Amino acid sequence: MVPGFEADRASVDLELLGPELENLKAAFYWSVEHEPASRTLAFVLLMGRLVWGPFLDIAARQSLLRRVVSEAVDAPAELRGWAWLGLVTAAYLAGDPSAALDACDRGQALFEETDDQTGLAAMCHGRGVALFLSAGDLPAAEASFREGRRLAHTAGARSVEAWILAHFVQLQCYIGPPTQETHLMLAEAQRLCPDSGDPLLPLQLVQDQATVAYCEGHFDACIGATQRLESLSVQTGSQAIWGQVALLLRGAALLGNDHPEAAHSVLLRAASNELAGGSPAQFEIVMQALASVADRGDPVRAARLWGAGSVHVPVWPGLARFWFPSQARAALGELFDYEVEAGRTLSGEAALDLAVG
Repeated sequence: MVPGFEADRASVDLELLGPELENLKAAFYWSVEHEPASRTLAFVLLMGRLVWGPFLDIAARQSLLRRVVSEAVDAPAELRGWAWLGLVTAAYLAGDPSAALDACDRGQALFEETDDQTGLAAMCHGRGVALFLSAGDLPAAEASFREGRRLAHTAGARSVEAWILAHFVQLQCYIGPPTQETHLMLAEAQRLCPDSGDPLLPLQLVQDQATVAYCEGHFDACIGATQRLESLSVQTGSQAIWGQVALLLRGAALLGNDHPEAAHSVLLRAASNELAGGSPAQFEIVMQALASVADRGDPVRAARLWGAGSVHVPVWPGLARFWFPSQARAALGELFDYEVEAGRTLSGEAALDLAVG
């Protein structure tokens, strides 16, 4: 997960504005249709994370916000750069790596034009997240994170540096078992966190703690961290992102502790929420985890869920070692790949029905 808008930019208190969401949405839609794009862009940036987060669904962010940013040619280049950065998040959550990387290129060009080193560091962060969460290019993501950290450290952009470190931890867990560097990066991000001024960074760091614990096989510790993460997500109004991650990791850890029925229940809840929220990428990650539950007795269902879980998102080695339905492959033989491809053709609703069993 990535921050919707960097902490040193204008942002609002999501919890305080939550009750006004519908009015703000109406104001945004009116502005899109009746006001100059540059004025709508100013509104978008003032709303900060509210716009990039729960304010609009994924499809609306992809279409309307791209339209606003593209048309706001008379807005300052720096502001347009930050707006393109926000669109990176919307694109990869929608499972569209090409759009995410295009937004990176557009934003980077604007930050280079203004010599905004903090913006360039933040764009390296956004590019790295898009590369590993959406495009599956882990080496390129690592290179982007390392360059972004260098730029952020030089610019004194502590929030950006901390976010890069936090997502670097996630990347390393997705590559394979956590290493000593993984733990050092997590510790450094935690050290920077109090000075970042970012209310959402602690959630990402708790997610990292849960992910590291899970990938090291410490399933009880993972479950404990997900409980803290879910509580924080409620406090900050960010259940659609981190609350969902908490459910995913808790379900996976419950399966690791040999509680398949409980794992199935938690993961189905996560999948249902993701389908309703319109995030194909996050929905498919849950499908991968559900395939590992089905692998304990239903090889065809396991193979099809694995296919349904890998249409828009990569298969990461660090998670595949826990989730790949190896029993289904062994049972089905040459038919395994056929069933995986059949799963890739399922709609989200059909995949969820299949997961219910």
